Formats: sequence, structure tokens, C-alpha cells
Amino acid sequence: MDAIKIPNTENLHSKATEILNGMKKAMGMIPNIYAVMGYSENTLEAHSQATSILSKGAFNNREREAISLAVAEENGCKYCQSAHTAVAKMNGFSDEETYQLRKGKIGDSRLKSITELSKNIIQTKGNVNKESLEKFFQQGFDNKALVELVALISLGTLTNYLGKITNIPIDFPVARD
Repeated sequence: MDAIKIPNTENLHSKATEILNGMKKAMGMIPNIYAVMGYSENTLEAHSQATSILSKGAFNNREREAISLAVAEENGCKYCQSAHTAVAKMNGFSDEETYQLRKGKIGDSRLKSITELSKNIIQTKGNVNKESLEKFFQQGFDNKALVELVALISLGTLTNYLGKITNIPIDFPVARD
């Protein structure tokens, strides 16, 4: 499939334009993935609201980026690997650490438990192995965190699939393979 056309915000529903202009103000840009998501103002709004709400949940910024990196890697989305590598670096991770998070090889036991379980959830379509789940709970996570982890994986999978299906240009520094 040829890359989908990145829409001008003026050509989208007013709700999508409002959300995307807010992103531009906050980030200094409108990432291509969100511009494309703007074709459906409802999807863009739902994703934006869910992301905002979950940012106040069980995981801190670094943990959410670890989840996003693991999910993007497992789903094979180069766009999201690149975007989340850039955001993770803004949250204090080194380039090497972002790579380790993607591969599930990070030394930090808390982050490792999160990324291993995230990858296991995707690999097994939710039929996780007990070891990954036990490691997650041993790090002090609770049932709330488990539910939110599944929600974050779902949001990540939405953008991963959209990025892969549409083959949009990567507008971040490309993550290493």
C-alpha cells in the first residue's frame, strides 16, 4: 500500500482540528500518526482522552514509555518505535536503554517486569505465563496496575496497527534495529 496522505488539519472535522492544534501547541508539532488518526475525530478524541487519563494512573512517565517501547517492538511498528524512543529519551532514558526496553533486556527489575509482561500479553493474546505475572506483582504492582497495563497495551496497539497499515512517514529520528 502506498503511504496514506497526511491530512491538513483544515480538511478534518473541527473536533479533530482542535485536538491536533492543541498537540501542536504542546509539542511543537503534530506527529503524523495523530494527523492520520484525525480522519476519525472520535478515534482521535478517545485516544487522546484515554492517554491523558491513564497518565494519572498506576505508571509513571518512564514506565509508560517502557510499555510503549515494548509494545511497539512486539507489534513491529517502526513508526512507534521511533516516536517512543524520542519520548523516552526526553524522559531520561539513554538510546541504549530504549533499545534494551524494546528487546526486554533492561537491567532494572521493575521495568523488566513491565516490559516482559507487556510482550507476553501480546505474544500469548492474553494467555500470559504465570512467571511473567508473578514477577510483575513481586515488583509491587497491583490489580489496578494490571488493568491499566492492558489498557496501555491496547492504546499502543491501536497506533502500532494504524502506523503499519497506513505506512506513514516517520517524523522522528528513526530508531535503530
